[in-house]
Parts: sequence; structure tokens; C-alpha cells
Amino acid sequence: MSSTQNIIKGRSFNDTVFDVFRDILGEERYNELKDFLEFYRIECRIEEKNQLVISMYFSDEGKWYDIAVVDLDDGSVRKFLTDRELISKINNENLHILSNLEKEIRRTSTVILSIIAFLIGASIGIIILQIL
Repeated sequence: MSSTQNIIKGRSFNDTVFDVFRDILGEERYNELKDFLEFYRIECRIEEKNQLVISMYFSDEGKWYDIAVVDLDDGSVRKFLTDRELISKINNENLHILSNLEKEIRRTSTVILSIIAFLIGASIGIIILQIL
């Protein structure tokens, strides 16, 4: 339990998770994907023997995958996926995020154009009523 308290006092779990991703992906690849990290669904849980299990949900597959286990006592990391598998899954997840972003931008622009059309129509209606 003391190691769990040390990790909570010294660093946040986010820092630990991001460090694990940096270790697995490498500094250059991590910097490329840094913008997407806030959009990933990442879950951490502490299991027996002071182990932090890091899982990630991949939307295109609809499944959770355990990425790594961090031993909170000695800081060692055990990976569940090979680097190549993880990078492939992350690339697919990034494509899924970007497609959702495009859909959201289209939806938002449609709502904004509808509001503008309504305001123009209401303004014209008020002007016509004042003329008559």
C-alpha cells in the first residue's frame, strides 16, 4: 500500500500512463500522437500486488485491451501488445477519431447555418411587419 501512496503523492496516474505510452511508442512517435491522447479512452486499475493495469478502448473494434502493467513497487513495465500491434491499433483509433470529428463539424455547421437562416427570416419578417 505504501507504493500506491507514493505514486499518488509524487505523481499523478496520468503522468504514469503517459510515461508508459512514451516508453512503448518512443519519444518521436509519442510526440506525433500527443494531440490525440486526450481523446483516447484509457482506464487504469490497481490490482493485487500493487500493479497498475493500463487498458485502452479501441472504438473500431469495440473492445478494451490491456496495454501494460506497471509494478508500483519497482516501476517495471510489462507490455501485453507488441509495439507494432499497439501502433496499428492506435492509428486505426486516430482515423476513427478524425472521422467522428468531421461528422461533428458537419453537424455543428448545419446547426449554425440553421440558426443564421432563422435569424435572417425573423429579421425580414419584423421589417415587413413594421413597413405594413
